Amino acid sequence: MTSLADRVLGSPRLYDRVQRAFGIDQLRREIASVITRLEPGRLLDVGAGTAIFYPIVPPDFEYIALDVDDRKLARIGEKFPEVRTVRGSGTELPFADQAVDYTLCINVAHHLNDDELEPLVSELARVSRRKLVFVDPLRAPRVASNLLWALDRGSHPRQADALRWALERHFVLEEFATFTIYHAYVMAVAAPGSGR
Repeated sequence: MTSLADRVLGSPRLYDRVQRAFGIDQLRREIASVITRLEPGRLLDVGAGTAIFYPIVPPDFEYIALDVDDRKLARIGEKFPEVRTVRGSGTELPFADQAVDYTLCINVAHHLNDDELEPLVSELARVSRRKLVFVDPLRAPRVASNLLWALDRGSHPRQADALRWALERHFVLEEFATFTIYHAYVMAVAAPGSGR
């Protein structure tokens, strides 16, 4: 028997509504402040869900949405028929080395256990030519955050230092900061390192 959270967040339409209710517009603004500084190129959104960040991607970018959930990819087709979708996992990206200019990885890492985090970061570095924009919620002792964690299907939130360490194994960090909406988040902007 699936939980209420699984049924709600598993439904692409309800997933979009829940995202709006829990601050997606503020999160989009944070991410847009980084993306709009990038030169045009090919951007791979790893764990794209229903392409909730596509509306903030500048029109001169080629946007590719990757997700493991066929229902969410179908929802992207309904909302944004022009978007290229790819079914796949962030831990085994179905792309050649340096196939994209940028990778966007938002709210993915907390869904992966420690054994999966390293392959994710390694794969992001392998396929990225220029930069990674990485955002993930942190476990924080806040009432709103605790409520969200009770609903979230991700069960591996980490501290900022653990995410920094994982990223620095494959990337050179250009920016690393935390901010709060309901959750506390970490945001990193990084270039692939020489040890891809």
